[in-house]
Amino acid sequence: MSTFNVYARELDTVARDAFKELSEAKTALDRATEKRDAYPEKHGIVNAEYAAKAARAKANFVEARDKYDVLRRSLPESCNGKTKEIRERLEKSLAAHYEKKPEAIDANALALLQSGVLRPDDYANLFNRYVKESNFTMLALVGKCAADAAIPIAERDGANAPDAVQLRVIAANAKTYNGNAYREAFDYLADTLNRTMKNTSMIPHWDELTAETVDRF
Repeated sequence: MSTFNVYARELDTVARDAFKELSEAKTALDRATEKRDAYPEKHGIVNAEYAAKAARAKANFVEARDKYDVLRRSLPESCNGKTKEIRERLEKSLAAHYEKKPEAIDANALALLQSGVLRPDDYANLFNRYVKESNFTMLALVGKCAADAAIPIAERDGANAPDAVQLRVIAANAKTYNGNAYREAFDYLADTLNRTMKNTSMIPHWDELTAETVDRF
């Protein structure tokens, strides 16, 4: 669980609130349907009490049906709007968290990176150090320099040379520290919610589809 988990929890709340509202409307419609069926309209001579109950049952049914139909049409759009707003706040938080900052540059390490004397293990050590420090500026620089260093080695010893492969792996791993994993996880949750609102038979399966993603976010 990360500091960004709050955004996944917010989306989960949006989903559960929508499911609850829709469920309550459906329950009300089912009850109104049962009442209407218990007092069907009759033609001809009907006593006043029965006629009043039948009219009330029909009116309640129409009201419950219309409310349910409106929710079925409006809730998906409402959920999408709320999800979009949460996604925008998540994006701002990610951009701030992974921002490349001049003050985060380690001048001594940068000099080493630019010197050409580092071995692949040296890049790996620097990479691990800046992962622990959450220094995404230096991680980006280590990744860029590792990728550049891999090129002449691959040209000289072949693309599958161990040193070239190790450097490319470091460069690839450095690129993962950009928040995209959170973006992809959030978009998965948003897409699942969108599909669930369009196919309400998926509602009972919301937890099994999303709980792990929310918990690990």
